[in-house]
Amino acid sequence: MVDKLSQMAYQLAYCATKNEVKQEYISRRYSIIICGSPRVGKSTLINAICGRDVAITSQSLNSCTDHIQLHQQNGEYITSDKRHVDYQIFFCDTPGVESWTNSKEYFKELIKGTTPICLIYCASPGSFASLHQLGQLVSYCVSENIFCALVCTNMWSGNNRTNLINEFRKLASEHARETASDGYVYYYDSSILCAMVNSERYVDEEMGIDKPAEGVDELISAITGSLNGEQLHGWYCTLMKQRTMSTKLKMTLEYICRKLEKAAQSDSD
Repeated sequence: MVDKLSQMAYQLAYCATKNEVKQEYISRRYSIIICGSPRVGKSTLINAICGRDVAITSQSLNSCTDHIQLHQQNGEYITSDKRHVDYQIFFCDTPGVESWTNSKEYFKELIKGTTPICLIYCASPGSFASLHQLGQLVSYCVSENIFCALVCTNMWSGNNRTNLINEFRKLASEHARETASDGYVYYYDSSILCAMVNSERYVDEEMGIDKPAEGVDELISAITGSLNGEQLHGWYCTLMKQRTMSTKLKMTLEYICRKLEKAAQSDSD
């Protein structure tokens, strides 16, 4: 079911974005920017989104971003006109924004030469977050139509998760209007969301805490429903090897597929 659904999604996504993708399109390179301080679960979240461990392929992009690790995922699919398309997804694992001298210029250099799908900022309860610089970064992303997900990771690792998500929500509300909430996910127009996740089982025997992994499928579903066009197409490529989708995510993908099919039909009419 997942394989069939994924193939349908790619076909429809390609049709819906064919006006943006030229006919000589053979390969594509996308990036997903992951920000956050060390040890907040960025790599674990990347692997949870991809459904498997994603290899680290490099520790640098250029002189400006020499502390970035690239987690690369490769794949291919066949378009509706039988073309073979190779793609590369780069998860750019960056240092925390508090270490960025100029958030706007740093980010502009970071996205040069790639097609950013979204920015995911991670912070866990008790971790340090520079809300001022994060606010500058979110503001720039909004101005450039780059989707932002502000994520409280390792949400059971401390009692500060409510304060953290409220700080994220306050920051998001400065740039967009809150339009909906669903469990641990809060939506702000179609440009920002705030979410809480536990990417893997969390156990603290001393404190008597044993929590299962949760929230990742909801985060994937929320991002899927928020993207469109070429960004949505790249996000489908990211999920291509995902084999642990929840029923809720499958339903969301089916809904998005119907929307894409209608958009493709409108283009042809």
